[in-house]
Amino acid sequence: MTLKFNVFIHGISPNFSKEMVVKNLSILFKNTEEKLRPILEQERFLIKRSVDIRSAHKYVCALKKCGCICLVEEEEQDGIVMSIDLDAQ
Repeated sequence: MTLKFNVFIHGISPNFSKEMVVKNLSILFKNTEEKLRPILEQERFLIKRSVDIRSAHKYVCALKKCGCICLVEEEEQDGIVMSIDLDAQ
């Protein structure tokens, strides 16, 4: 059984302003700033569902460059949820 993960935006990195993050996300996702701004208003926002750990890591790397704090959670299986810190060494 292959583990699948969900990738969330969970906030803004301290070194970035909200407007800077919105602009960076608009470039990354090729969408308007107006459509992306509400994402950062939420406590957490699901960016990608049901991906393998390598893909989750790629999303996290791209989002961190934009100034986002990310959260990766293993998809729920039998009522269990596990959060993964991809920065841990």
